[in-house]
Amino acid sequence: MTTLLQLDSSAGGAASRSRAVTAAFAEAWRARAAAGSTAGSTLRDDDRRVITRDLHADPPAHLPSAALHWGAGLVAGTRPADWERAQHVFIDELLTADVLLVGVPLYNYSMPSTLKAWVDHVHVPGLTAGMPKLPLRGRHAVLVSSRGGRYGDGAAPDAWDHATSALEVVLGESMGMTTHRIVVDGTIAFDLEQFAADREAAQESLDAALEAARRLASELG
Repeated sequence: MTTLLQLDSSAGGAASRSRAVTAAFAEAWRARAAAGSTAGSTLRDDDRRVITRDLHADPPAHLPSAALHWGAGLVAGTRPADWERAQHVFIDELLTADVLLVGVPLYNYSMPSTLKAWVDHVHVPGLTAGMPKLPLRGRHAVLVSSRGGRYGDGAAPDAWDHATSALEVVLGESMGMTTHRIVVDGTIAFDLEQFAADREAAQESLDAALEAARRLASELG
């Protein structure tokens, strides 16, 4: 069985562009099983599982102890057993995933606090990150970034995106996953009339991201 873990963190509900793109990826992911069955292959619907977690609707709690940021025995400090069990729900869920899909709306140039709390639960040196243990090495992490402004084309520096780049460090460099970035730029044009002139460009960016998500879903796993 191949498992996709889909995380959404946008507060935008049905209007969220990051949720639209993660949904397109997940739909294409599921469609691979159906297509395989139609084509007569051995791939079945139950060979491709999608686990969804809405971090906005059900936000992770902040860890109460710095000791929980490390593997057991690495640093001194109290490790409350009930919190450790709750933390391992997130860790175990991630460890079952062959592909991680994350909706990353850019809020004030960073990631939503709910997504940061999830990161704090799962990035644990000595357990999921840092040598010698890298149990997620080589697995894929797809980061769907939706940004109100236009970045990287002269309108704003791409370095102002302190969300996606941070996740590429955490999930990629530290935890060993292979990261893929899908970006929707200029989303503020959909919401504010004063930026209406930019809506065509924003729609083109969204359409390109949806296509990229469907294409990548057909390639991974």
